[in-house]
Amino acid sequence: MKSIRKLLLFPTFVLALSPCLAVSEDSYLGLFVQGQRIGYVASSDEPTILNGKPAKVTRSRTVMDAGLLGAALVTVIDQTTWIGSDGRPILVKFSMSSSGRSQKVEANFNSIDVRIAINNNGARTIKVLPIPKDLPIVEDALNSIFAGSVQPGQSKEFYVLDPMTATFVKNKATANGVSKVQIDNIEMTAQTVLISEPRMSMTVYLSLNGDFLQATALGGMLLKPISQEEALKPSDGGTPVDLAEVTRIPVAGMTETPSKLRSATYRFTGGDLSRVPIDDSQSIKKEANGWLVTIRPAIGVSRPDFRTIASLAKAQPAWIQPGLHIASNDPTLKKRAIQILGKETSPILGAKR
Repeated sequence: MKSIRKLLLFPTFVLALSPCLAVSEDSYLGLFVQGQRIGYVASSDEPTILNGKPAKVTRSRTVMDAGLLGAALVTVIDQTTWIGSDGRPILVKFSMSSSGRSQKVEANFNSIDVRIAINNNGARTIKVLPIPKDLPIVEDALNSIFAGSVQPGQSKEFYVLDPMTATFVKNKATANGVSKVQIDNIEMTAQTVLISEPRMSMTVYLSLNGDFLQATALGGMLLKPISQEEALKPSDGGTPVDLAEVTRIPVAGMTETPSKLRSATYRFTGGDLSRVPIDDSQSIKKEANGWLVTIRPAIGVSRPDFRTIASLAKAQPAWIQPGLHIASNDPTLKKRAIQILGKETSPILGAKR
């Protein structure tokens, strides 16, 4: 089958809906939401030599032009990955820019750990992750399940490096057998693969020969092959798709204001919530037709907090570090935050302001 090289699910929910799948050889995939094209993925790969050994280098660029809460959101992601003959990544170079913010990541793998250099809009950090021992690390999600003739209903689990969060994310790929699917108003017979991880799931459709046909995800997200001309042409204009709106989960039956509740239980129908985090503030229970999610504030949250913003910042310095989505070192935002807080020192009352 043609190699589908990459599955990159972004850590935030909105960006997680923009998977980066790259097909071998020069190719373009269109990214659509509810029928409107909002971007594309361009990719290529070629053999190379790295550290004196044969390897493969893959390159991809993802461009997404949409809206978010009424504001324009243009995101550009470039990633280059060097892969060894065993299919494991050796070196990953990743860069992302969005709304004036940027993040660059370089990850060097060895047999024991991966050393990750992060440049988050000028703030530089180094992170070292131990190589997981329970499951393999892969760069090619789909090849990992089809290698070895996996039968329908069988699954494989593996780790994928998420450059955005500099963490390993556990993925599960399940071969769901052959089914009928409508692609561009044409009914086709396709192999289906469900790829799930803690933030979302997506279904990938392949021809019986293993060629990539399309991928679908929550919110009417669709990824399918298109021509270079279609991928690069300007948008049609009009009101852009608002990603916050299309990913919103409607709630029926809410009779109380959520902020006034000590706890709330929601029943979700559709989807798989088995990997939703469970902790002191959230529990999950499987039902016949869905899932029950109970949410409650952590113990002590409603009590007065006599600590100050300054003391918390000293005790938890990671909480005030700038990130791609929270530009805490931006002079304009810092000035505005000081204006809003005034003389308030309480973290709870300051957050309410």
